[in-house]
Amino acid sequence: MRLEQYEKASKRFDEAYPLLVKEKMARELVMHQTYSGELKMRCVSTAPPSGSSTTPSILPAPWPGIVTDAHADSYPGRLELTCGNPSAAARLANQALALAAKIGEMAEKGAVLRILAQIAVTDIERPEPARLKASRLFTEALEVYEEINARFERAETMVLMGLA
Repeated sequence: MRLEQYEKASKRFDEAYPLLVKEKMARELVMHQTYSGELKMRCVSTAPPSGSSTTPSILPAPWPGIVTDAHADSYPGRLELTCGNPSAAARLANQALALAAKIGEMAEKGAVLRILAQIAVTDIERPEPARLKASRLFTEALEVYEEINARFERAETMVLMGLA
């Protein structure tokens, strides 16, 4: 995915999913959903403008018997935010935050905090409170990433914070 070989990455994610479900690997399923969502985001942002998107369908069905909050990871929320739907993004992000807390997934918590910060910035009705809320959420995300020594995610968060 990082090499921008999206179709190949999508195929690998598709191959991994049934194995993760079979082995009931909840943490790895959250990671799978996160990276699958990121891949979908990248595909959406690079899709041809003609409307004939080549975006693969990579977000699998809910996780049978493992997690009831299907698709409650951070990247569907990020996708909604990118597509201009902050209220749906906030709903999905809050579901993701609850799921991350439920299974103790710190990296996912950081990603969700980042999305919630980006959502806060979109509140043009109340720009000053929105900036303060976004700043607090970005700072929380940075602290989470510092705690788990996730340097790439910290750097990405700092970039997003600067852009916001």
